[in-house]
Amino acid sequence: LGFGEIIRVVFLDLKITGGTMGLRGIPKQSQLSITLTVFAALVMVALIALLPLSAHGNSLLLSLLLILAGLIFGWLFAIRVGGADMPITCSIPLPV
Repeated sequence: LGFGEIIRVVFLDLKITGGTMGLRGIPKQSQLSITLTVFAALVMVALIALLPLSAHGNSLLLSLLLILAGLIFGWLFAIRVGGADMPITCSIPLPV
């Protein structure tokens, strides 16, 4: 916890990061970057849709769905405690 604070203060004081004013001159998103992002997302959706047709596709798709379900439940059943400077995540115990 203390090491992270030291790193934050060091980066805050560097001239390359702009100090307390932050980074300047970051370009806005171009139409090309948005188009490429949408294209990449559509390619991934098409690949996932074709996944069950492959030899090992069903097991891989099930694995991906289980990972996604675990991430969603982990996000749903967690409470953030503490302030913005020191968040703590506590899991909610479920009745057995």
